[in-house]
Amino acid sequence: MNLRLLPLVPATALALSGASFCAHSATTPVVEANSAVLACQAARSANEGALRKRPKAVQNEGTTSVFVSCGLHGNGFNGISPRTTSVIMSMLNIGPTPVIVSCTAVDSLTGAGTVTKSATIAAGLGYSMNFLATDLNSAGYWYSPAFSCVLPPNAGIKQIWHYFDQEIGA
Repeated sequence: MNLRLLPLVPATALALSGASFCAHSATTPVVEANSAVLACQAARSANEGALRKRPKAVQNEGTTSVFVSCGLHGNGFNGISPRTTSVIMSMLNIGPTPVIVSCTAVDSLTGAGTVTKSATIAAGLGYSMNFLATDLNSAGYWYSPAFSCVLPPNAGIKQIWHYFDQEIGA
């Protein structure tokens, strides 16, 4: 599920129109709610058996921790948008004891900067892990956000909220 809360103009339509982009183009803020079922997958095929892609989450139902990779759209072609400003990963713990989830964010286009965050999620509760673009670099945005998370047993990723600025012209 990729729910766009504000309408976007496809980048290909803009490119075909001959529109030009400059460093000072106007932007509009956009928020997308991305289902982890679409945005995330097991980092190794050996982990697929433990990882359950439920309608509302990607959940580790195994007995050992698994690595999960998640990616969000972004093109960064010639510095055009979308320019991600922040990402919130909605996590959950369906188990009877607390778990520690760790995620590393990177700009998969430029490789500029990485940041790792960890959180303890209480039994039966959720947690929002926040990543700001300024956590990765001083530019204040990144073009192609990607994440690697370690999910212990009973931990899962529910949704990924993607906040970005979309070019709308000069």
